[in-house]
Amino acid sequence: MRAIAEDAVFWSDEYRVRKRDGSYASVSDRGYIERDPAGRAMRVVGAMADVTARKRAEEHLRRTDRLDAVGRLAGGIAHDLNNMLMSILGSASFVVRRLPADSPEVSELQRLSLAANRSAKLTQQLLAFARRDMIQPQQLDVNTVVTEAVHLL
Repeated sequence: MRAIAEDAVFWSDEYRVRKRDGSYASVSDRGYIERDPAGRAMRVVGAMADVTARKRAEEHLRRTDRLDAVGRLAGGIAHDLNNMLMSILGSASFVVRRLPADSPEVSELQRLSLAANRSAKLTQQLLAFARRDMIQPQQLDVNTVVTEAVHLL
């Protein structure tokens, strides 16, 4: 035992032990070493406690904290991205109103608006994730989705 060799009076350590069934447990080991006047260990008094449940709870808390941080990050990114997309949509709408209806640029700006609207829907999904909202499934017309995607490509 390291604490005896180092002339320590108290020790505290945590480690894993393998149980008879082959599983592992986390153990907290603490104690006191009584020494004679020469400093030799005479008696060790201590206790061991199974802290496996506490370790699992701590790990679960760490995972939850990480997921919460990812949600906050996603929400911040989605909010900023949504603001930029609204600026793009507003500018495209303004330019379309100033162009003649038969101008070839109108169809390009409409495709730009379509892509920005689809991106805005994605940011709404990110915001829903960040707020932990329940996402409602929607029926989609696959032909429409594919046709719109072809114009984007």
